Amino acid sequence: MAIVPALLIGGLTMGVVGARTKTKSRHFTATANIEIKRLGLAGDMLGAVERRIEELRDLLGRMNERATHALDALDGLEFNPDLHAREFLRAYQLVTAVKEILNTPVLDPESGKLTEASIEILRKYA
Repeated sequence: MAIVPALLIGGLTMGVVGARTKTKSRHFTATANIEIKRLGLAGDMLGAVERRIEELRDLLGRMNERATHALDALDGLEFNPDLHAREFLRAYQLVTAVKEILNTPVLDPESGKLTEASIEILRKYA
């Protein structure tokens, strides 16, 4: 007869331990699911950053090529400000554009999001 109460207490104890374990398991699963979603969002953000960098790299390459051609054209001239002011201004504008592209931040340091400036620079020189 002493075995029945012992089995009853043991069964209740196992039930309580099992319920606690099940609760911990559910909590762990919920936490893991949240982290999986965060990783997915981080992966999406990384993809967006890579695309923006590639867009800026392409723009920089095109503007650099144009600036180089403009500077080469100036270099081949016996420069006269009265005659070549337009060519000089064009070369200056292109070099300034290259500098502006190089100085464009891709990510906002506060929010970690893509900057509006990087979108604007792509629009400006598209």
